[in-house]
Amino acid sequence: MKQKISIIAAIMHSPNNLLLDEPVYGLDPLTSRALQDFIRERSGTTVIATHSTGLVENVADTVYIMKRGKIVFRGRTDMIMKEHRSMENAYFSAIKGRL
Repeated sequence: MKQKISIIAAIMHSPNNLLLDEPVYGLDPLTSRALQDFIRERSGTTVIATHSTGLVENVADTVYIMKRGKIVFRGRTDMIMKEHRSMENAYFSAIKGRL
């Protein structure tokens, strides 16, 4: 419930830019899907810090992968998915220095 309230508070003023940290963590599947739909359909910039590769596949246009505070990879989600078939595969390749 706290997570839902935090999300509502963040989006209720329709901000142009939105910064979300693990936004689907602890949410039930219905609320998680509704939030993902909202993120995809909104205008403006949304920055999401997450470990959820599924969330990234569903809502991201551009992905940055970080290792020890440094960006080790950047790419368009559609191109990453085409090359690696999953964000998880791309993540492990980036972390191991193969991208």
